[in-house]
Amino acid sequence: MQRRTLTDTLAGQFRDGPQMALVAGPRQVGKTTACLSFAGADATGSSHAGVRYFNGDDEEARRTILAGSSAVAEAARLATLAERPPVLVFDELHKYPRWKSFLKGFHDVHRSRCRVIVTGSSRLDVHRPDVHRQGGDSLTGRYFLHRLHPLSAGEIPDPSPRDDPVSPPRRVRDADWSALTDPGARAETFVACHRLKAVDVWTDAGLGTFELRYLRDKEKREVDFAVIRDGSPWFLVEVKRADERLSPSLAHFQRATGARHAFQVVLDAPFVAADAFSRTEPCVVPARTLLSQLP
Repeated sequence: MQRRTLTDTLAGQFRDGPQMALVAGPRQVGKTTACLSFAGADATGSSHAGVRYFNGDDEEARRTILAGSSAVAEAARLATLAERPPVLVFDELHKYPRWKSFLKGFHDVHRSRCRVIVTGSSRLDVHRPDVHRQGGDSLTGRYFLHRLHPLSAGEIPDPSPRDDPVSPPRRVRDADWSALTDPGARAETFVACHRLKAVDVWTDAGLGTFELRYLRDKEKREVDFAVIRDGSPWFLVEVKRADERLSPSLAHFQRATGARHAFQVVLDAPFVAADAFSRTEPCVVPARTLLSQLP
């Protein structure tokens, strides 16, 4: 099984405190598999004594959850002495009414006796305005949010982007590079998906507030991506399939924004074993190199 960066993130979180881990992401991205793997279980959640798996789509689990915190604690055998706190994985809990109220009460009573992971769709992202407006009990201070994306080059031992990559349209968040047929659009969107994953991981890790934008001026000069860190441009990216001639727009926008780095990412260029972020002037970087250095 491919090891995900989420595994190390969860290990660090639970080592430092009892807060719950909310793992959000699109369907079929591997949320449940990654969380059960972290906890030492197989895909059914049944192979490790330290794991308690509650599948929200399972009728028995549903009855237990609806019966309340005490019923879940009993089913999870939290009253039994254990070498280490068991990991409780709640899958699709957000489909239940008042799921935030349930988590708040369960965490406040049982946080010293277990560690809790909750997986689900973007509705778990309680930072989103539409989710926040739904009201209910606040989970403030009781959780950390982790957004899981598809596997990226940085998670693969020998990153070799396929015949591919990205067109971040204006709204990068909805881009799916694998569904695009135009080579240029696929190239931009492939890189955009890696960038989007990186900014979410950095933000969720508490390293700052990161955003993914693009730049264009009145003269129609543009750069495909700008990664914003705490409100200021950090690095710029222009995506090319094979062209290694530096785009003049990179130098122009680096001067205008004060971004520390400016990369021309070339999809067909061979991997180079060097730190791309050691360069502060505009430079050409193989996609395999830069993408492998992102989370």
